[in-house]
Amino acid sequence: MNVGVRIMELQAELTNRVAELEHALAEITQLRGILPICAYWKSVRNDENYWQTVEQYIGHHADVKFSHGICPKCVETVMKPELEKLEKEMKERAAAKG
Repeated sequence: MNVGVRIMELQAELTNRVAELEHALAEITQLRGILPICAYWKSVRNDENYWQTVEQYIGHHADVKFSHGICPKCVETVMKPELEKLEKEMKERAAAKG
């Protein structure tokens, strides 16, 4: 009889621990409420008052992995002007040498 009671107690304890772990996991992977983010650099202030990238913050708080690319708007407004500037500088250097 005591063995049966002990098994029931252990099972109840195990059920409670599983529920606690599931709750803790849900809290860890959930992003909450207001996200303190820098308007200029898009850095996020974490719970320890340190600034980190959005990718670092979300990766730490959610089950997410990031893949980076460049959107078409940034290709036109950022990448092309930078490449044109670099090409111009390289031509100027080549002309100065030769």
